[in-house]
Amino acid sequence: MWLKRLIAIINVSLMTCLSFVSAQTTYSPVVRSKNNDCIIEKVQLTNNETIVTIKVPRSKQWGGWVRFSSATVLVPADAWSINDARRSRLGFPDFLPSSEYAQLYADAIRRIREGRETMSEDGFLIRSLGADQLDTKYKITEKGRDFYYFELHFDRLPHGCENVYIRELEDGGFEWVGIQINNPYPNVPNVGLNETQIKQRIDSQNDGIVGIYEGFSGSKYKLACIKDGNDYKLIYMGSNEPLNQWHFGDVKAMLQASATPGFFKMNWYMADKTINNDAYVIFEGGSMKVVIDNDEEGYLKMYPTSSFANNPSAIQEWSGTGFALKSGYVVTNYHVIENAKSISIQGVNGDFAKQYDATIVATDKYNDLALLQITDNSFKGFGTIPYSVKTTVSEVGEDIFVLGYPLTSTMGDEIKLTTGVISSKTGFQGDVSLYQISAPVQPGNSGGPLFDNNGNLIGIISSKHRGAENVSYAIKSLYLKNLIDSSVSAAILPNNNRIAGLPLTGKVKSLKNFVFMVSCSTKDLDYTTQKFQVRQGVFVEKQNTSNVIIKSVKVTKEFTAIEMIADNEIGEHEYASWCCIKENTYIQADNKQYVMTRAEGIKVDPQVTYFNGSPDSIAFTLYFPPIPEGIKSINLIEPGDGDWKFYGIKIEKENN
Repeated sequence: MWLKRLIAIINVSLMTCLSFVSAQTTYSPVVRSKNNDCIIEKVQLTNNETIVTIKVPRSKQWGGWVRFSSATVLVPADAWSINDARRSRLGFPDFLPSSEYAQLYADAIRRIREGRETMSEDGFLIRSLGADQLDTKYKITEKGRDFYYFELHFDRLPHGCENVYIRELEDGGFEWVGIQINNPYPNVPNVGLNETQIKQRIDSQNDGIVGIYEGFSGSKYKLACIKDGNDYKLIYMGSNEPLNQWHFGDVKAMLQASATPGFFKMNWYMADKTINNDAYVIFEGGSMKVVIDNDEEGYLKMYPTSSFANNPSAIQEWSGTGFALKSGYVVTNYHVIENAKSISIQGVNGDFAKQYDATIVATDKYNDLALLQITDNSFKGFGTIPYSVKTTVSEVGEDIFVLGYPLTSTMGDEIKLTTGVISSKTGFQGDVSLYQISAPVQPGNSGGPLFDNNGNLIGIISSKHRGAENVSYAIKSLYLKNLIDSSVSAAILPNNNRIAGLPLTGKVKSLKNFVFMVSCSTKDLDYTTQKFQVRQGVFVEKQNTSNVIIKSVKVTKEFTAIEMIADNEIGEHEYASWCCIKENTYIQADNKQYVMTRAEGIKVDPQVTYFNGSPDSIAFTLYFPPIPEGIKSINLIEPGDGDWKFYGIKIEKENN
């Protein structure tokens, strides 16, 4: 699912420590297997290095000499064990290399020695060998010496990685597998409060800053801000990422007040629990903005809600990037429009003074895609789209470029260009739906187009790897085609490339009018609408449940809203404890499906909404794209084994 993306904007860190730590040494570490008689004497972790001391015995079988190759790597096995395909693709199987990996090893050696690869992301290339030279033979036949000692110096392993490999990437090279070392995560303080206690403290301290916040990005950190004396702290409450080293109640950041109200400098604990001092947080109404190493991430205040229910400052606004398809359709990321109640498109034909209202046509949360359509009556079309959409997979090494609107609050609303290459045909943890690219992206680039050197659209920017330099991910355009094929009957993918022969400057000049800023808000638009309703319990011809009724249907030019009431009486003397709605629930009108865009008052599966007692009822509203005017009957279908299916819902214009 898209949760593994976003990554977006993901906070997994393979990095050196950001604060000083004392040296940690493991003497005579356990080694699962090896293919030589050399002994690992110790593994020492300093502030910025991993130093492996190798004890080489004097032996005739080597001819009295030994050397270590410059193509020697230290691999953090714990981080790799989650994906066999990715590990094998890079030439690091679980155990000793077999013949089937020979070509992979040869390719790795060639790339490293040609300077085209350093293994900086997936492994730690040897940096030095003490005072000795790499690839040099050293005699170990001196009398009186039974052992010769070498020190292998690598970059420091990330905290928490306690199982590593060391390999020479060449035929017959030395190899140690399953080296167990002591490298725990640093300790962070824990406030020792459960969620109820945190909410009670927030209620007693409520000053407009304390509260529970949830991140907009794929990681979706859930953080509580509480006061401890005169100081504020951010407390970890959960995340979409599998951060097993983090526990509920751990302190995520300690805030230091500045001269500007609502603006704090902070000490932020990274995913590996090292401290980053280059971090800031800004509280604005019902939102929180965290800035770490110049990367911004927005958070929405989820608790308490009552203080902000009627406060305009609680309205949240944010933006991403989108691009044009035919017939007024626009593509962006699902996480860009998630929770938005109003969406507008800016930059059509280069005009940022004009905003066009847009509605959600279809979404693919799993692949982080959203298909929008401009519904504004003043919209006259995009004109001829100058690029085509390529749905075949591009190759590693191809030149690419990205257009978008990153960090508009500080970088302005002029379109930004970054360039790079396709680094891999798979993404984070070997995800085959993604490209890994080297073009830098920032918050706000999400949903933007990825073009190849010929100006073909090959992907949609989704996230960046926060623990690596210039490592970003884009969804392959094939998955966009799949979403369109399942939701739109018309052919809306542009297929006429007019810019293939232009230089990059010419391509950008032609493309920029078809790449847009997608502005989102939690504020409902003030619509002048055409309104319909269903008379309760009368005009539903058939339904397969007796404990849910449709209260009304409202159709506007922006959405179709169905108000419903569910009770928990499922049979005589039997009561349900919860209910939920499936994500891909749809309405069917005139043989066309309109997939649900959001739900209010009820959780989306696998989350559930609990009834408060027995008996009890829950009122909720489901939102769908607008249906054409004149439709008089619709079906409401919860897909698969979903419990709720309603056929022949008759709608008629309300008499006002």
